[in-house]
Amino acid sequence: MSFSPDNPFRMSSPRPAKRRVVKEVARTQPGEPSTPATFRPCDNLGPVFMAAGGPMKPIISTEADPRAHIDLGTTTDAGRAVGSSSDHEELDRKVKEAHARVQRGAEEILPVLYDAFCHINREFGNGHYSEKHYQKGLAAELELHGFSCRLESVVPMHLCRSDGTACFVGFAYADMLITSHTTGHMSLVELKIGTPTDTTIRAAKRQARTYTSHLCKNGYGILNTFIIFFPKDCPIASPRLHIMKV
Repeated sequence: MSFSPDNPFRMSSPRPAKRRVVKEVARTQPGEPSTPATFRPCDNLGPVFMAAGGPMKPIISTEADPRAHIDLGTTTDAGRAVGSSSDHEELDRKVKEAHARVQRGAEEILPVLYDAFCHINREFGNGHYSEKHYQKGLAAELELHGFSCRLESVVPMHLCRSDGTACFVGFAYADMLITSHTTGHMSLVELKIGTPTDTTIRAAKRQARTYTSHLCKNGYGILNTFIIFFPKDCPIASPRLHIMKV
């Protein structure tokens, strides 16, 4: 705009606005001459580039979508398709079989443990003897019902160092490893003398899980793990309160 000293309030007409220049977009294919293209807006489909040969189709890139690079026909060494439903069905079947085997093992040994616990507690009383006496008494009673017992089974203990390597640190001793003569189901039992409390139950479960984990790593097929508390100077309300599955 210009300014006039004679009439300070008078201004000349504004300058025309600059025209927007839309660059031409060329559609160039290898080995073809470039073709000029113009740009026009479209209400529903967004920008559309019009070339001399007609509308240009947009090029969709699949680099951002990892699913576009998955080849469903790729097969493994076993000859099955990766991610196929047969693999998942096989895995589900194995998991169900393992759960059923654990359940059968628990149903087999739990009633025997309840009866043996009550009988030994009646014979020995409430914590009048050491843990070794209850341990051997429980083993003798279980052998009458078709179970073999290994007392003070050696548990190799390994420490996983900060660099990821395993280091042997010594041995521990599990109270009882019980095996069924008929089915071969193996269970681990940890015995304690005293009244079960939240603190003692947590400590006993942690110890039993550690022993089971290390034994399974060494080839033992332990299905179930139990902790048994023989009470000391207190009556037994129910054996289910003193025999717990870990």
